[in-house]
Amino acid sequence: MIRKILFLLLLPAVAGAQDYVEFPDSNTIWCEAFRYSSFMPITTHFYKLGNTDTTVFGRTYRKLYRSADTTFTESEGIGGIWEDVPARKVYLGPGTASNPGTLMYHFSVAVGDTIPDSANGGDNNWTGDLLVHSIDSVLINGSYRRRINLRFAMNPSVNIPDAWVEGMGNQVRGLKYFSGTIPNNGQWNELVCMFQDGTEIYHNTTDWNIFDPDTFSGADCWVIITDVEDPAMTAPAVRFAPNPLETSGRFTLTTGSRFTGIALYDAQGRKRWSSPVNGRTEIPFNRSGLPAGVYYYLVSGEGKPVSGKLLIR
Repeated sequence: MIRKILFLLLLPAVAGAQDYVEFPDSNTIWCEAFRYSSFMPITTHFYKLGNTDTTVFGRTYRKLYRSADTTFTESEGIGGIWEDVPARKVYLGPGTASNPGTLMYHFSVAVGDTIPDSANGGDNNWTGDLLVHSIDSVLINGSYRRRINLRFAMNPSVNIPDAWVEGMGNQVRGLKYFSGTIPNNGQWNELVCMFQDGTEIYHNTTDWNIFDPDTFSGADCWVIITDVEDPAMTAPAVRFAPNPLETSGRFTLTTGSRFTGIALYDAQGRKRWSSPVNGRTEIPFNRSGLPAGVYYYLVSGEGKPVSGKLLIR
């Protein structure tokens, strides 16, 4: 009797350690590197799960955006995410009264299950049925999550990497890939990093593409600038002159507070230049190596960083 009571007391703790990790419901960004073929340059795109909802047929979808840079506009919306938590299914919608939308993930599958090519509505172009090859766990943001490792059902002996992780999506291919993994010059995209509430929770350092091994270079994650503040609405104000900035010269930084540093990022959020501020109001800058275009500045120091756009001609 004592042994049975002890077992019952321990059971909740063990079960709790294996709780299902639900999909993010807001303020999440996936950064992905991709190329259309091995002959094309590597570039990037970003997905953002925002903080606004849309309700369709009684289901509440969290709006999803896709952008070539780290600022998102309503015109870049591609639908919404809805999760059937009891079934552990994640959909891209909105769908219909009887269908929640495109099935993106099914986290309740077991080893040996087959996920038919038709299950995704053609949205992800899996190019064939997928087989659940194995299930293990992976450390994400300080805790272990269930990982579902997939292979093509037509040839499961070939290790073409594809892995779904609870509360994350695809550890290999990013949130929502839209090409197959076979070597047919089709697009390959890899997850670089994932942010939640402005904090990086995962950084990929593995190149998964066995057919095009330089798709992912292991570069640092890009800084995510999700919004550009209006200097007129920022206190204390930060202003640059000249803006647009010609060839080379000096920034004149006007601010009512003490900041310690400034950095410039390109449209993909990659840092291209930085300099200490430390109370200075004039900062030398040489745009050598930087093409003309729109950049983002981030001025940091005491209090909240201030960001804005800078045009270089």
